[in-house]
Amino acid sequence: MNLVDEVLQEIRTVAQLLHPPLLEEAGLLSAAKWLVEGFSSWSGINVSLNVSDGVGRLSANAELALFRVIQEALNNIHHHSGASTATIEISHSDVGHGVRHPQARDSGSPTLGVALLGMRERMTQLGGQLTIDSGETGTTVEAELPLDSRSKD
Repeated sequence: MNLVDEVLQEIRTVAQLLHPPLLEEAGLLSAAKWLVEGFSSWSGINVSLNVSDGVGRLSANAELALFRVIQEALNNIHHHSGASTATIEISHSDVGHGVRHPQARDSGSPTLGVALLGMRERMTQLGGQLTIDSGETGTTVEAELPLDSRSKD
């Protein structure tokens, strides 16, 4: 019976990770906090979630895409970084039209794994971009979406 209870709990957890009700009900920020707390708890990696002022609700598609980017980033941290800490920052900024991040890499980069390519594709589908900068001090994954991704509600 204990094994059945454990399996049921795992199924519930996987279902919530695939389609977290909190994302739809409370938005990206609440869902990201829930995800980060759970990840930190089971992985032992201390993750800080920093959210700047002005970040509000986005469209359902944008929130889901960003949630998936955070999931994949955490997964990559766990499996590949060897880090004991990580930081996720969610911010709002208006950098004007047509400006590309100076560290953006060519979208056809053969060095990106399937998960990172999937993250990039999610952002591209919504008119945004994903940039990756990796160096001596660690790796930064930056997902950017246009302002029209804000919720119309």
